[in-house]
Amino acid sequence: MMQFLAQAEPPNFWNGINGSAGLWTMILVALALGIGLIFLLMAVPVRGRRPIVATVTFFAGLYYVLYYFWPKPIDRKPLDLPANGIESVGFWLSDAMPVVSSFTNVLSGFLLGLGIYSLLRVHGRRVIKMQKDWFFSIVLMVSAIVMVIVGYMDWVSRRGPTGALLEDRARWGPINYARDFMFDG
Repeated sequence: MMQFLAQAEPPNFWNGINGSAGLWTMILVALALGIGLIFLLMAVPVRGRRPIVATVTFFAGLYYVLYYFWPKPIDRKPLDLPANGIESVGFWLSDAMPVVSSFTNVLSGFLLGLGIYSLLRVHGRRVIKMQKDWFFSIVLMVSAIVMVIVGYMDWVSRRGPTGALLEDRARWGPINYARDFMFDG
C-alpha cells in the first residue's frame, strides 16, 4: 500500500516518503482517529446514529460531485502551485482521487461482505426455524451460491490469451452463456 501511495505525483498530503516517520505518524493518527470514531459512534444512541451516517454519506457523495464538476487543473506540472482558491480546490480534489477511490473500493468490498453475511444469517435462521415462506429463503441462498459459482467459472474461462471475450462469441462456452443469461438476461 505504501508503494502505491508513494507513486502519486506531485508529492502532496496524500503521499509521503516511503517508510518515513511523517508517513507512519499520519497512518497511526488516522488509525487512532478511526478507532476513536468507532467507539464514539457506539456510545451514541441508536436514534442519533442515522443523522451522523446520513451526513457522512452526503459529504462522501459531495466529494465525487465536486470532483467531476469542479474545474480541473490543465497541463499541471509536478511542482506547480495553485494560483487561486478555485485552483487550490481543484489541485486538492485531483490529488485526493487515487486515495479516495482506493478507500471506497475497500469499503465497498467490506460492505458487500457484510451484506452477504446479513442476508445469509437472516434467511438461514428462517430456514432453520422453518418460518413462513422458508422455502423462498432456500431458493434465495441456492441462487446466490449458483451465481457466485457461475461468475467465477466465467471469470476463469475469460482469463488468458485464449479466453472467451465478449466481442468473440465464437469461443463462448456454456458457462459464458449461463453467465450472460444470469447476470445480464
